[in-house]
Formats: sequence, C-alpha cells, structure tokens
Amino acid sequence: MTQKITLKNVRINQVHVWEPQEYMGKVAYKCQYLLPKGSDLLKQVQDAMLADCEEVWPKKGKARLASFTGKTETCLRDGDLIEWEPLHGHMVLTANRDVDKGAPKIFNRNRDENGHLEQLKPSEGKIYSGVIANSTVEIWAQENPKYPGIRCTLINLQFVKHAPAFGGGEPASDTGLDDLGYDDDDDDLS
Repeated sequence: MTQKITLKNVRINQVHVWEPQEYMGKVAYKCQYLLPKGSDLLKQVQDAMLADCEEVWPKKGKARLASFTGKTETCLRDGDLIEWEPLHGHMVLTANRDVDKGAPKIFNRNRDENGHLEQLKPSEGKIYSGVIANSTVEIWAQENPKYPGIRCTLINLQFVKHAPAFGGGEPASDTGLDDLGYDDDDDDLS
C-alpha cells in the first residue's frame, strides 16, 4: 500500500543521505524536496498521497488526507509558512529512510561501462542542499491509531545538475588551484 514515484529535476534541501541524523529520538536518512506551487511535480505527489489514502481508508481517503494537511501528520508542508525565504513559493516534501533499511542509493547522472548508473561518494561534492536531483520515493498512509498520517520514504537520489548551494558557498571543487606537479624535494617541508 505505497505509491512509488520518481521526482524529476527537483531542488533538494536538508540533505542527510550519507550519514543518518537524529531527530526527536529517531535516527534516519533525510532529504527535502522543493516542489513549486502549481507544478506538475506537486500534482504528482498530491495524487500519490490521495491514492494511498483511498486505499487505506476506502470512502474516507479524501477526508483523511484533508484532516492531515498542514499538520505534522503529513510529509508535505507549505513552504510559505516556514520562516526561510528559499522555501517560499514551494510545498516542501520531506522523505526519511530508517537506518535499519540501509542507506539510500546515491547515483551520478552517468552510466558505467556495464550500463549501470555510477554510484556517487560523499567526497565528490555533487549532493548538497540546493542541487537539482532526481529521486524515487514512496508515499504511504500510516494506519496507526495513535499516529496516523501520510509519510514519505527515501529510496534513491540522482545528481542532475549543480545549482547555488543553500547557505552560501559553492560545491567543493579544485577551482583556483594549479597542478603543482610532484617534486622529490617537497618531502622536506622545513
């Protein structure tokens, strides 16, 4: 009872995909997606949320979804209500992945010689808050009497292209440095 969807060319934020983070006593991998209001991307997510609610709560799905909207019971929040300007004009989808499910797979945009997408390493500096990415997530309705809601699970992430990083600075690179070559005399640093 999940709706698996792929988000294409979406800006990401709060990227904790290499190392899990603790939040309110729970350790998980996390990523936020900025979905422009009125976009096809947002409609895709909203349709998946409604479809799963209707599966879990037949004949009550639409009402249940409406009861969760704008509250902590949903993985989709209005960025205009968050006091950080880059989120304004967007709905913010938050996806988590429990550590017991393992880390999400993180890919480059290229395929290797065997036709598989190349997996990225943190040291490559391609995944950061602000980058444009593709990602597969699962939207699911949680039918728990104590904590019902709409949740989102992070499956994978793929680098698409660089964009200005949130928080300033640019992605790590060798910009501004020259190849100094190797000199045997360099071993003596005195």
